[in-house]
Amino acid sequence: MDWGGASFGEYRGYHRQNDGGGQAHETYVAWLNRHFGLAPPDDPNGLIDAAENEVGAQFRTWIRAFIEGA
Repeated sequence: MDWGGASFGEYRGYHRQNDGGGQAHETYVAWLNRHFGLAPPDDPNGLIDAAENEVGAQFRTWIRAFIEGA
């Protein structure tokens, strides 16, 4: 995540191969699908756009109390 948008990095690049990270991720994705019928998005920017459209104005109002110029 940065100012230019969001993206998914290579999963192995973020986790050591011996820490169970890959298996934990696959287990979580299977659980997410089994219990909620959801899968990770191909492009996270769609989620960011949807969140901005739904709650962006309320977020900007809230954040002004904490960040000058927001």
